[in-house]
Amino acid sequence: MVIYKSASRALVPVFNERVICKIGYNVSETGYLNPKGVEKALKSLPRFEILIRAMGVDELYILATAATREASDGKEFLSNVKKIFGNSITQLSGIEEARLGACGVLCGIPGADGISGDLGGGSLELTSIRGGAYEFGQSLPLGHLRLITTVGLKPEKLSNYIENILSSCSYITENQRFYAFGGAWRAIARLHMVQTGYPLRVVHNYTITGDKASEFCKIVSGMSEVSLRNSDAIPNQRIASMPASALILQKLIDRIKPKEVIFSALGIREGFLYDRLSDKEKLGDPLLLVCKDIGVNESRFPPEVIYLSNWVAELFPNDKKDMCRLLTAVCLLADIGWSEHPDYRAEQAYFRILRLPLVAITHKEKAMLALAVYLRYGGDINDHSLRAVIKLLNEDDIEWSYILGSAIGIAEKLSGGKSKLLDGSKLCIGSEKVELHIISSKVGLLSDEVRTRLSKFAKKLKKTFCLYVT
Repeated sequence: MVIYKSASRALVPVFNERVICKIGYNVSETGYLNPKGVEKALKSLPRFEILIRAMGVDELYILATAATREASDGKEFLSNVKKIFGNSITQLSGIEEARLGACGVLCGIPGADGISGDLGGGSLELTSIRGGAYEFGQSLPLGHLRLITTVGLKPEKLSNYIENILSSCSYITENQRFYAFGGAWRAIARLHMVQTGYPLRVVHNYTITGDKASEFCKIVSGMSEVSLRNSDAIPNQRIASMPASALILQKLIDRIKPKEVIFSALGIREGFLYDRLSDKEKLGDPLLLVCKDIGVNESRFPPEVIYLSNWVAELFPNDKKDMCRLLTAVCLLADIGWSEHPDYRAEQAYFRILRLPLVAITHKEKAMLALAVYLRYGGDINDHSLRAVIKLLNEDDIEWSYILGSAIGIAEKLSGGKSKLLDGSKLCIGSEKVELHIISSKVGLLSDEVRTRLSKFAKKLKKTFCLYVT
């Protein structure tokens, strides 16, 4: 059960809880749902119903996937679920499940292009995404629980079974990006982060090269339960099916030969809500919408972003669209640390941004965003707390974050946080000088601290500072 703040383009989860019941365990063999799984589900769902009422949820959607559409007693189970919630249930077909999963990928990674795969217990949904739009999809009998019960755990037998099914997918061509989601594959991503010492623990948009992903999946598919239990990255309920899940992903990668495997934290749930939006709403930028919401709620004053972003954008005349977008996001979050103790503002804002559930942003961009706000608050770029994440950035990325963060810090100090007061001033970086041009009626805004910041900024860039009053 996931509860979102609102059904908007920028889906912000406020509550997320799951119970793994395995109702589809052995359904392909018996034709019926797993009795123990059904019992566990029907005991667990009343808690969800109580929470939903207590939290004042005004829109409830219940989705059913592979297990209930295949089992002879699936409708009976859903009838019992309906009695608990008093709400209708949407039984998804295999094609609809695939389409909504792809919509989830597009919700969190606008412009996605390639093949997406959603691995569940009963099925694997593969879809083709072209130019940021769903093209077509297919549901395959390759769920990790299904494989264990129908084929067994012998690697060679599993491997042949998976390859035979994948051979029927004519649209799977080489050198496409592959977008992976589903709980089992996200667990593989988390395990890879731990094993490689990756500096962020953020699954969404986590990217591995195709060859490294295949190699890692091959290792995981051969690991014993004892070895897998030694990692905190894998929930206990998923350990038994991890080798099969890894083998499915490996075989897909070996067939597609993608340059990149990209993991998505968003799936069917988000795709279902995204699909209900109007075409105009779908065009909204989820990153900027979330940043704006945070800025409005947590800044000292209502963000006057147009003045601040225009003022600092002068320093980056050659930036492309994606960098201009990132600059706007920094400006929207520039004041979120004001309520912290002055000695901890930079650090608190930095880690807050790194841990925000932002989508439509790469890990590298997120690190640049966090670093720029950190430097806006005067943080020390050589601080040890930055060492891990700063590995994601090159020198140009760090310089961009430094110039932007420092310039925003100067702008905030000059205007007192009321960015409209920046109108009539302009900051320029020349080949030898950092120049502040300001009209005479705004000279009164210049304080000793503003001058000191400008001088330090220029010195850091190995330039001199000059003031021009017009």
